[in-house]
Amino acid sequence: MVDVTDEIENKNIENNITDNTKNTTKIRAFIALDLPIEFKKQIYNKISKILTPKKDKLKLVESEQLHLTLFFFPSISTEKIKNLSSFIDDIKLNAFKIKIKGVNTFNLNKPSVIFIDLIDESNSIAYLYNQLKDSAFENGASRDHEDFVPHITIARIKKSASFNDYKVISEIIRKNQNSYFGDIICNEIKIFKSDLTPNGPIYTTLYKKVLN
Repeated sequence: MVDVTDEIENKNIENNITDNTKNTTKIRAFIALDLPIEFKKQIYNKISKILTPKKDKLKLVESEQLHLTLFFFPSISTEKIKNLSSFIDDIKLNAFKIKIKGVNTFNLNKPSVIFIDLIDESNSIAYLYNQLKDSAFENGASRDHEDFVPHITIARIKKSASFNDYKVISEIIRKNQNSYFGDIICNEIKIFKSDLTPNGPIYTTLYKKVLN
């Protein structure tokens, strides 16, 4: 996997969006809360160790690509991305703290995605989601995010996993549902472009808002 989230400097983001609107080609994109780089490395190393028994049956998300997705757009024009970025600019929100606790999945009997749960005592994530949802869905966000559950995806189970593999993976998840990974400060909202390649997705930052 390749990550180019630092490709665009803060001061050039607005110009980048403006330039991109000249291109009417639609792209894959998502709005996300980015995570501190050092924390990404730390969480990746911890999760790698936890999932070691079945690591060959899992595709881990690379450390630099860990994030919290708010909305995914399977096909969106750069003009609409510009509109969304302007909308995000107007949202009033300060940086906030979240607790990273618990390895989980949506279906313990046959997990397909493994993620980390979050505790947001300030309800800032819910506030941000609710502020954005009408505009996001109007601009083509996937309805899979309509029933929003904040989480950080850390791994996906490979299609080659057997019934026994699923049992072992489910047990690993159960044993780590209360694992505590630390607190982080969320202070960056980003719009990423996502290009699929044979070696994995490439993420490019199209827009960034820094929270005070």
